[in-house]
Formats: sequence, C-alpha cells, structure tokens
Amino acid sequence: MSNEDSETNDELSDEFPEEDEDINEDADQDESEGDEDKLEKKDDYSEEVVGENELSEISKEETTPEPDPENILTLEEAKGKLSLLGKTASGMEYAYLMLNISDMELTDIKVIPFFKNVLFVNVSGNRLTNADIQVFASMEMLLIINIDRNELTSLYLHKMDYLQVLTLNRNQITSTAGVNHPLLECLELNYNKIKEISGLDPLDLPHLKVLELRGNGLSSTSGIHLSTLDSLYLAENSIDKLEHLEGLVNLRVLHLRQNPLSKLDGFGSAMKSMKYLNIRQCKLDNLREIKKLSCLVNLETLVVLDNPFMEDAEEEYRVEVLVYLPKLKRLDKSPVIPEELEEADEVREERKGKEEDNRENVEEEEDKDSNE
Repeated sequence: MSNEDSETNDELSDEFPEEDEDINEDADQDESEGDEDKLEKKDDYSEEVVGENELSEISKEETTPEPDPENILTLEEAKGKLSLLGKTASGMEYAYLMLNISDMELTDIKVIPFFKNVLFVNVSGNRLTNADIQVFASMEMLLIINIDRNELTSLYLHKMDYLQVLTLNRNQITSTAGVNHPLLECLELNYNKIKEISGLDPLDLPHLKVLELRGNGLSSTSGIHLSTLDSLYLAENSIDKLEHLEGLVNLRVLHLRQNPLSKLDGFGSAMKSMKYLNIRQCKLDNLREIKKLSCLVNLETLVVLDNPFMEDAEEEYRVEVLVYLPKLKRLDKSPVIPEELEEADEVREERKGKEEDNRENVEEEEDKDSNE
C-alpha cells in the first residue's frame, strides 16, 4: 500500500473513531441505572398506596362501632311505632291499640307496659329471651302477641286472661309445655326444635282451635289431646305414625304434607268433623292405604300428590281414590266431576260382585269339605 493510501485511512479513522468498549459499558450502566430509578420510583409509589390503604383500614376500624350487646327500646321510639286508633276497653276514650316494634334487634322492651291500652303487639325479629317477654304479664288487655324470630327457648309466659293469638315461629323452642292462657284460640310454633308434643293441657287451653307445628322434629302425633282443635298443621316434620287423633272430634283441617308417612292407621270414626286432609309428598307407596280414610265420613277435600303410588297409577289414581271415598268433592287440584264418580261407582259395584262370588265359592267349598 502506498503512503498516500495510508494517510487517507488515518484521516478516516480520526474522523470516524471506532466505538470504545468503556463507552458502551458506561452507556449500558446509565440505562440500567435509569431503569432502576424508574423501578425505585414505582416501588415508592406502591409503598405510598399500600400505606394509604393501611391507613384507610385503620380508619375504618376506628370509625366502625362494635355492635351494642344491649339494644333498649326507648319511650320515644315506642311512641313512633303506635298505630290503629280506636276505642279503649272501657269504651269511653280513644287510644292507639297496636304497637309494632319488629325487626329492631331489641334486647329490652321494659317500656311497653306504659301503653296500657294496646291490644296488639308485634315484637318479631328482635333478640328477646324468655325473661324479656315476661313484661307482657302486666299488659292485661293484650289480645294478640307476635314474638316470631327471637331467642326464646320455651313457651313459658305468665298467664294472660284475654290473650287469643300467640305466634312464636322460628325461635329455639324445644317443648310445647308451659302454655296457660284460658282464651287462647291460635298457637303458632312453626320451625322450632320441638321433638315431641307434651304439656298441652286441655284444661289450660279450653278454647284452642288452631295449632301450628310445621317444620319441627316431630316423629308422631302423640300428645295432642285437645278436643277443641279445628285446624292442625304438622307439615315438614318426621312423622311416620299417627296416634291419638281419634279424640280430635272437632278437627276440620289436618295438614300432614311432607312427612315420611307410609301407613294411614290412626284415624277414627269419631272424627266426623274432618273435611280437609293434606298428605301430599309423603311416603305412601300403596294406594290401598287410602281405604283407611273411609272412616272420615264427611271428608270433602283430599290432597295426595307426589306420593310414590302415583308413579304406577298417575292417570287412574283419581277413580281409584273415589272408589274408596265416594263423598269427596275435591281431589288434589281439581274438583271431582260426575263422570269420575260414575266410573268409580261402576268399579266399586264390579268389585263388590266379585267379592260376593268369591264368598259363595268359599262357602260351597266349606260345605263340600264338611259333607265329606
């Protein structure tokens, strides 16, 4: 290469120098440090946000009050819950007759006797215990008390001479003993924890007409000796046998829906007032059990839907039921029509004829055997 070419290359090298490794490393380091700065700033921001959230939670904890273990009804609150203006028991003046203090989470209602003219009280949906409700004893004129959805464990309530309706649904009651109100007509104990019926003395409850015990843990109807009962509601229990029903001579309505009943023994001819029977969604797998209801001579309405026997005779079961119970006016959701009654009469007569023929054949066989 000539000296001229060498000089030219040196000039080019000076004008466009090659990249130095140190320069590249410095640049990479600068970029890395820049990224780290960004990450540090991001972390700082995250810490700030977390700090704000923590402060927010602390603030919430400080500002949210803990639930008060006691919730006492004040006189002013109670006054605002009065309604139904009417004549007092004396008939000489007017006053508010109804007090509704439901769903207030109350634990103390000691002020309510101040309203001496109140006849109807609703304290449902509170946190009242048996001790709390004894305040009603000083309200002699009360006719109706609703104590649903509270924390009662028994029926104990001081005797009230004029009380007619007492509802104690959805509490924690375990026994039916302790009721002693001479004019009581309706007692509701649905969805409690009652396993057996006891202590319902007809001398203490001479006017009781309606008894409701749905959704408890009853396994039998034993213990109901109230001849004054008109309506008895026992659905959604574990009843698998019917006992002590024959003494319910005035019973008109009986609900036994959704119980594991497979037999219908227990009804008696003395139950002449029975007009409505609901045995829907039980465990009746033999339609012939319906024949045991023939002693209920005035039964007008029968509900048998959703029983196992309907799986085999879903279309024909109506006529079959009417063969046993020709006086029914309504079966399940539909009224009984004349055509169904006529068909049931024909089936009944046909079976009656066959039974007579069989009886005659048996008698003839017996005569032959005796002659031989």
